[in-house]
Amino acid sequence: MGDQVTSIGSYAFAYCRSLKTLTLSANLKDFGGFNPINFCESLEAVYLRALVPPFRGDLKMNNSPRLKFYVPSRSMSLYTSSTIWSQYRDNMVSYDYTDLPEPDFYISSDLSAEGEVTVYQKAADGRGIDLVFMGDAYSDREVQSGLYLSDMKACAEAFFAVEPYKSFRNLFNIYFVTTVSATEGYAHGGQSLGTNLVGTQVIGDDLKCFEMASKILQDDERMQDVLVIICCNQPKDGPRPSYGTAYMFDPDTWSTSRFASGPSLAYFTKVDDSFESTGNTLRHECGHGFGKLLDEYVFPELGRIPSDEQSRIEQKAAYGWYANVDFTSDPTKVKWSAFLSDERYRYDELGVFEGGATYPYGVWVPSKTSIMLFNVGRFNAPSRYAIWKRIHKLAYGSSWNGSYEDFVAYDVINRNPAPASAQSSGYFASPKPQRPAPPVVTGRTWRQR
Repeated sequence: MGDQVTSIGSYAFAYCRSLKTLTLSANLKDFGGFNPINFCESLEAVYLRALVPPFRGDLKMNNSPRLKFYVPSRSMSLYTSSTIWSQYRDNMVSYDYTDLPEPDFYISSDLSAEGEVTVYQKAADGRGIDLVFMGDAYSDREVQSGLYLSDMKACAEAFFAVEPYKSFRNLFNIYFVTTVSATEGYAHGGQSLGTNLVGTQVIGDDLKCFEMASKILQDDERMQDVLVIICCNQPKDGPRPSYGTAYMFDPDTWSTSRFASGPSLAYFTKVDDSFESTGNTLRHECGHGFGKLLDEYVFPELGRIPSDEQSRIEQKAAYGWYANVDFTSDPTKVKWSAFLSDERYRYDELGVFEGGATYPYGVWVPSKTSIMLFNVGRFNAPSRYAIWKRIHKLAYGSSWNGSYEDFVAYDVINRNPAPASAQSSGYFASPKPQRPAPPVVTGRTWRQR
């Protein structure tokens, strides 16, 4: 295969029953799709000439029992530690290729820091709420230079830059986990956590992220509520938006005594060293992941929310999820009715606004200014209330029973003291072409792929 080839599609060599060897491109980035070598019973050798482990889809070897992968000697550690190739380490042979082109980009050689844990903060009160930060697409030299740790600290500080996290930071445990990728950024592949950008959706190896977190917590009960926050490194080559995607998982067991339970992953892309734009995206995705909130923008073409989608939302709402959306426009019955009748919130621009959870009709949200609307500003009062409740339930247990008035007493620091500008009565439409990716509600527990 010539070195101009960068990807192999699904079933590319499937059912080539007499095929014995494959010599692949040195620039191969995608060995994949679905079963490219399925039912190649005679296949004995695949010469993987790529210095950076290519992305692998669903690769079945059950019909090729003698198969060996001949891997460049200088990259053996990259392949054997790769999240998608390591399962075949017993089939790998280190091979000294003499015809490989010298890469014009940096490739990591020292993976020893992979999995190292830094305890950034331990909770000073309560049981400790677990946040695990990790990055992807950082090379060994970016780890050694201190950039990786610096970015993890910036992520943690960005998370706690807004209320109510800021006031209750002492209730959190904060951990950093080091990962080492083969290359820097996303131009050449080899990400340790398998992250990538598909449109505006950030994907990754969810199970590996959770498994790394579980090695820190070593407690199945704590894994039911962990938030893992993943910063995807992008070297700067000009202005670009920051994208993110939250993946919300079910707890092993649903219980009304565990408010808004369930672990989550929050992926986002780094676009600035100051973390100004990056921090906004982080906070929005963690609004999903920690607060269990839904988006407050819409995609106009979606129309009215389907009844089955409404039912799915209502089912999880019974356990404390989705406090910032409802399906009634009645201000006396909506979830945040207490705020609407409370004179102390008369300047907070709260109401019952149609359009939310990406649907313009049949869903109502509390405000038209919120982190959950367009990744800027702060959480609106009902969202702060939901986050405040979850913080305290996790810190002090299900028996904690703080009241609305307790929240209002704390929230005096966040209320608007004077009228703001007039609100629009219509829904807020997400702009195109930079259409954001809504959260992925997986419907499965963290152990399930």
